[in-house]
Amino acid sequence: MAKKRIFIDCSATVYSGVNTGIQRVVRNVVQWSCSSTLNESIEVIPVVVLFGFVFYIRPDLVQINKSKLISFGSQAKLTVESTRVKIRKRLSKYKYFGWFFVSFFEQWDRLLRFLYKILKYSRVSSFVILSGFVRFKPNSEDTFVFLDSFWLLDLPVVFKRSLSSCGSIQAVIYDIIPLLHPEIVEVVGCRAFSRSFHFLMGKVDKVLAISKSVAHDVESYLRSHKYDLEKMEIKHFYLGADFKPTQKETNIPTSAALKSIFQGQVWLMVGTIEPRKNHLCVIDALDEIWQQRTDVKLIIVGRIGWKCEDILDRIQSHPHFGKNLIYLKDCADEELKYCYQKASGLIFASLSEGFGLPLVEAMFYNMPVLCSDISVFREVGGEYPVYFDPKNPKSLSEKLRNFSPQRMGKRQIEVLTWKEATEKLLTQISSKKAPISDLTS
Repeated sequence: MAKKRIFIDCSATVYSGVNTGIQRVVRNVVQWSCSSTLNESIEVIPVVVLFGFVFYIRPDLVQINKSKLISFGSQAKLTVESTRVKIRKRLSKYKYFGWFFVSFFEQWDRLLRFLYKILKYSRVSSFVILSGFVRFKPNSEDTFVFLDSFWLLDLPVVFKRSLSSCGSIQAVIYDIIPLLHPEIVEVVGCRAFSRSFHFLMGKVDKVLAISKSVAHDVESYLRSHKYDLEKMEIKHFYLGADFKPTQKETNIPTSAALKSIFQGQVWLMVGTIEPRKNHLCVIDALDEIWQQRTDVKLIIVGRIGWKCEDILDRIQSHPHFGKNLIYLKDCADEELKYCYQKASGLIFASLSEGFGLPLVEAMFYNMPVLCSDISVFREVGGEYPVYFDPKNPKSLSEKLRNFSPQRMGKRQIEVLTWKEATEKLLTQISSKKAPISDLTS
């Protein structure tokens, strides 16, 4: 009997070359789903979308990240953001000159983004050629899963050129924050997500949410917008937590600069620099601690995101920057793993999340966690973390003062490896439709 084909979209991950959040999910799912021993009844085919057409991409090419081209783009973005912040701060009293220089750098920003886009298309095109230039048009027996950032694709063109005859269309939904909290999301990205989400929800027969909280958010939103939920199934699964499972545990970085950071009490904060991650609240809380103690450090790990000029300015102009306040913008998996193993604990202060990878990654390494008191963290973390009010820095500073490394409660969910998480996801993809009422079970 022929294997059932499941096409997994990896487009945005291959285009971007980064390895945080969604990209980490995509890379791990591709790595394990393409294993010949994982499921003998299905054939998982990783693909990218190029100009609306679906092309095969070799699994090993999906794993490539942090290329020189992508690093150049990231560094250029950081330079533009930092320069704009400094200009606005120093030339604010000279309104005309300040406006002129900011406008000048904004033009450079547009040029860099244009060049960055060309580099990304060149990167994907070369990967498609290296993969054999194999184009697919899924048929009525196939399943196509939007595992990646679908809002970065021109979906009407994709469906017209490649997916018009596909048997099952499924989408992994990481969150619907752009719909529920647009004020904390990049304006352009918010519009793109809203447009693509509404289009895609009219096409899919199955939604795969990364938590029960997201599943309920999606169901409530679709119901309020009069979608026919009888034609759609909504399920949820949980993400994995381990790093590079094929790598030996002893193979960790020995950088003297990185090792020198971990002296005294060191708190770790992992996440893209953006308002939703709530960096300013954490820095406010640490400022109170630093007035009394000088042996406490905060390490911020995360790439540059959006609406983050004030956050970057606060970090880079802080009197403890480079000493007690350390920012690692480009952290490899091995380095992040080392941070999880050596830090005193994780501070996860997000205002809203779909799941919270750093939370399960910290639990995987038995690391103490202080996190914001939001529903999805209660769902995932249970009694394990210490919770605080994410809108009140004093709530966090109080928890930090009373911190005890022995205090770790019961975990709410099983912490999965990426192999286990991928197996559960493939089971959800392959399963037949169940009543929507199963969400409440």
